[in-house]
Amino acid sequence: MRLRKTLLIAGTLFVILVISNQTSRGEDWTFLDENEAGVHFYDQASITKTSQGNLLVRISQFPVPDLIETLEELLPNTKGFSYMVSEDEIDCQHRVYKIRRIIYLNKNNQIIHDSAKEEKKYRPMDFRPIPKGTVIYRLTDIICP
Repeated sequence: MRLRKTLLIAGTLFVILVISNQTSRGEDWTFLDENEAGVHFYDQASITKTSQGNLLVRISQFPVPDLIETLEELLPNTKGFSYMVSEDEIDCQHRVYKIRRIIYLNKNNQIIHDSAKEEKKYRPMDFRPIPKGTVIYRLTDIICP
């Protein structure tokens, strides 16, 4: 019950943040999923095709407090973040994806950490199969032809 209440509050706050900011940035955040990790949205306005025909899309996650604590322990440079926005590349034909970038933001929408600005610290992610039942799997069902 506590988890559901936390997710509901986090999701509501995120929607308020998104609605207040999306008009000026041309964003169109749409609810995607709610699970044990948090509430997830995707930006319909961000969907574009790469030269290889793959789709690029931004996904936001408003994580539950336990996940925030865990991530802050694993990645100290994310301390104080409230939500994350990732840029993912999806190969619909082969049902594989990779995360190209993750941005950690605080409750005031200020960037705390951007993985793209510290590329040398991270090994680029290779394409990997999209696991059934995951948020990314649900997204591919929505955006892939």
